[in-house]
This record gives sequence, structure tokens and C-alpha cells, in this order.
Amino acid sequence: SGTGYEEIAIGGLSTVPTISVALIVPDLTTPGTYYTVVQIYKTFNSSGWDFNVTRKDPAAANFEFKGLSITTRASGDQVGKISKKVA
Repeated sequence: SGTGYEEIAIGGLSTVPTISVALIVPDLTTPGTYYTVVQIYKTFNSSGWDFNVTRKDPAAANFEFKGLSITTRASGDQVGKISKKVA
């Protein structure tokens, strides 16, 4: 606050934890050779943590990643990258 006005700050008491995420997908037409990679540099899971493992569904987890800009990176390369090996 300063002189001549009052203010109320609104927000949480903690920061949102962020991580880097990469999804690596093999090209099924040439197994073991070519891959597509989707990388998000700074993200958080907005759907919370719900990890249910059962015999019928041994590896199920709901997630929704939201990318955040890293403004210190070059313009046009602040959220993530998609790359594919072509040779």
C-alpha cells in the first residue's frame, strides 16, 4: 500500500508446481527407427492427480497439461516443440 489508497491482494499462498513434459511416439511404419516428440517446456496438470491402477486397466491416469510461456526463450519457441526424425 502507499499513501492515499488502500489495497487488498488476492491469490493463493503457494505457487503452482510446473514440470517439463515430453511425449515420445514411435512411428509404427518403421519400428525402432523413427519417433515424433512433443515437448512442453513448462506445464502443469490442470486435472489434478487421479491415478487408478486395476487388473483390467493397469496404467490409467487422467491428465490435462497446460503449457506456460517462458518469456526468456526466443519468440515462437516459448511453450514447446514438436519434432520428428526424418532420416
